[in-house]
Amino acid sequence: MTIVANMDGAGEAGGASGSAAQAPVSPNPVPIVPSPENSSGNEAAYNKHAKEDNISPDSQDAMLERIKAKCQQNPPRGFLSQQLRAAQLYADFRIQVFVAGLICANFGTNIAEKQFDPDREFYLPFWEAADFFYNVVFLLELILNMYGFWFVVFWTSAWNWFDVVVVSLGVLDMLQVPLPGELSLLRMMRAFRVFRLFKRVKSLNKIAVSILRSVPGVLNAFLIMIIVMSIYAMLSVQFYRNKGYIKDVDGETPLVVKGSFVCMEKFLTSRGNCFGREYFGSYSKACYSLFQILTGESWSEAIVRLILIEDDGFVSNMGSAFFFISFFLMNAVVLINVVVAVLLDKMANEDEEDQPEEKDDQDSMLIDSLDQSGGRNPAGAADDGACRGKDGADQGLDSKVMRSDMEALRCQISELESSMQQQLSVLSGTLQQVLHVVNARNAS
Repeated sequence: MTIVANMDGAGEAGGASGSAAQAPVSPNPVPIVPSPENSSGNEAAYNKHAKEDNISPDSQDAMLERIKAKCQQNPPRGFLSQQLRAAQLYADFRIQVFVAGLICANFGTNIAEKQFDPDREFYLPFWEAADFFYNVVFLLELILNMYGFWFVVFWTSAWNWFDVVVVSLGVLDMLQVPLPGELSLLRMMRAFRVFRLFKRVKSLNKIAVSILRSVPGVLNAFLIMIIVMSIYAMLSVQFYRNKGYIKDVDGETPLVVKGSFVCMEKFLTSRGNCFGREYFGSYSKACYSLFQILTGESWSEAIVRLILIEDDGFVSNMGSAFFFISFFLMNAVVLINVVVAVLLDKMANEDEEDQPEEKDDQDSMLIDSLDQSGGRNPAGAADDGACRGKDGADQGLDSKVMRSDMEALRCQISELESSMQQQLSVLSGTLQQVLHVVNARNAS
């Protein structure tokens, strides 16, 4: 950005005249080029500008603005001499739409492969040609991205890290590089290429960023849910671990015959295990059974009814029913909805914080116009601008108060206008009377 300095002493002229007219601009403006030592200040100013304009620091527009500022402060030379043009080409809307279309086409090709030829027996040349095409195009796109936004700007974007990992794995798969052991499973990362679409579609990017920002609050709700599930899991192991076994004479411990417990036939599962040990034999098994209850997948018929059948007493029967119903209501109905509510609340708060304050901007323009029409001198206007800039840094804390103040200011302005109109009407009537008297005297 070229900053034009006024060399004609407009401040003194404006202060002396007290009018709203602007001083003439010098025909030979002097450009002020930012020095390298001011780069940190310019970066901070850009970050503030990006925040005010609702631009995410990780977005393509923000990265392009940073590259423009960098190239203006320190023009690249040699190999990076065309860096700005490459960045503008990569950030072009048509290029982004083209790459997004390729990502969708690649995702559709992968789906078609797994649907019609999962073993690659019938159309192997086509699948190999498609993989080669997508890998080469995505590699060229990554090279253009790295060249245009090299070095710090590129690596500060988490989406670029994801692109590097996914494209690199695709290139390794294209070159048939042997990967040792479990690392060969990384080839499946090709299926995650579609996530690169979140980088280019602003609406999808906004949802993904909002979900990531809401993770801390959601984790707290998940922690409460896990604690409650762990308590119920430990109790269920204690209560139902031996359900289905024939009891010994004491009525508590299972009967041992030839070194093993004897399970009643109706409690044998389809896998040949006794119900109690299969579903609640340990803490991990109990947690999985309780998770099955949370999903609602035949938990009443497959788990709870067998327990209620064996509990002949009224107290034990009602106690078991209360145990599982209370768990389902507390976790599946209450806590899961709490997690969803926290997630939605965090996303809504992010939207409110990121929403541009258009109304406040209009109010600022109104105040500026009133200041100019009121004949304030430039020094006072500069002081007011500095004050407003200082207050703007904390506008997120008292935005509601500022809106109410602006509404009060509008009311005062309307009252002032009505009062001025009344005074002008009175003054007009008085002038008419004076003119009538003057005309009468002249006629006499």
